Amino acid sequence: MRCVRQILISTNVFAMIWSVRQSGEESEDQILRRILADFVSDPRANLKNEQTVGIMDRRNEVHFSEGFEVFRNMAGKEVCAVVQGGEWWIKGAQTRAASLNGLSRALSRNNENAWQVWFYLDDHGKRVPVSSLRPRKKRSLSRGDRPMMEKSRPTLPTVRWCDDVREALRVLGGTARLDDIYVTVEKQRSQAGRSTPTSLPAVVRKELEQRSSDSEAFLGGDDWFKIAGEKGEGIWSLRFHSD
Repeated sequence: MRCVRQILISTNVFAMIWSVRQSGEESEDQILRRILADFVSDPRANLKNEQTVGIMDRRNEVHFSEGFEVFRNMAGKEVCAVVQGGEWWIKGAQTRAASLNGLSRALSRNNENAWQVWFYLDDHGKRVPVSSLRPRKKRSLSRGDRPMMEKSRPTLPTVRWCDDVREALRVLGGTARLDDIYVTVEKQRSQAGRSTPTSLPAVVRKELEQRSSDSEAFLGGDDWFKIAGEKGEGIWSLRFHSD
């Protein structure tokens, strides 16, 4: 029976381990076993100086050399990042990441294609998206084959606006003012990757009124919500709240 030990590592290190995964490797143990075996067999061959470290994104088959710079525009300001010591560092900040996606997450940009929003200057000084560095087969996969791949995924249950409103009221303790309901619905939809249109307050009010027998707009059927206090105060409750 093989003895197993647990170690604590940062998220960046975890991402770096999986970035060097090779076909057939299904665990951190297998990845590190191969890397360490190579290092132990010839440690001098694995010592790299700052000019040769860089970042190898094996998933996209792109190597970013040490000192490679990328940039993007955020809120009218240009943000730059550079490869140093095998990691991305955001210039002017103590922020680092192991991958391009990690850079975007560090800037609170969770739902975006990092390979399309980060740019670099090519040999002619032209602004080019980093995605152009990927081999053609990788680029075609991300554009043309993605819809087909997504169609093969299992269909997730649809979450309706009324479900979000009911969950928001549950989180808020069963009773809340409209402003608090708006904020909570927007937060939970944003975290789940669903739309948060500017008309969100109007949609929330519609869902409350159409599913409340206290309202003239009641559609019948689901009677989930009720007006708390006087009409016009903007306070709503769950009609049945067991928490």
